[in-house]
Amino acid sequence: KKIVGAALSSAAVYGIVFSGYTYGKILNNEIKRTVLGIQLQSLSNFTEIEGNHIGATADADKIQNIGIAVLSTTNFEVKNNFISGLLRTATSSTAGIVLGIAVTGDPLNDGNINNNLIKDIKHTGTGLSAYAAYGIRLSGNTAITNSNIRVFNNVITDIWADGDAGVSFNPVGIYANQGAGYQIYYNSINLY
Repeated sequence: KKIVGAALSSAAVYGIVFSGYTYGKILNNEIKRTVLGIQLQSLSNFTEIEGNHIGATADADKIQNIGIAVLSTTNFEVKNNFISGLLRTATSSTAGIVLGIAVTGDPLNDGNINNNLIKDIKHTGTGLSAYAAYGIRLSGNTAITNSNIRVFNNVITDIWADGDAGVSFNPVGIYANQGAGYQIYYNSINLY
């Protein structure tokens, strides 16, 4: 609880990772100058991520890829976080919060993403280096038929990417591209 961290280089990969760790809490931390802020993976079930400040205003201190990633985990809460200041210039998309699976067949269900402020998420690549920027990306897999994941009362603003003709390479507030059973309600999205 209450860790203030900034890597010596923005090439450092992770701020905080729980891997196979259950009943954990990641509370009130400040994380900047990494590729990824916080990641849950490998059945880090019954975990709470709350009250964290992820990102920065100075370009050298910004998170490069993802603010919070929840992979292959059940019974989780991601709430009351301030995710602001992510910047990626080339290769792969950037996102405030990502839900996904690490291995096909892993579970991703029974979670809440609520009351987060997500802003200043930018991918500045152009041409062949243009990728997407997302506020929240929900990417389970096609085998997940009822995730029971609720996304509500989040504020998402200032999401920018150069984009292209396809939806998956553009700025999007909330992007659900795989899985089923997501409940998305009472969010406020203004991409500018």
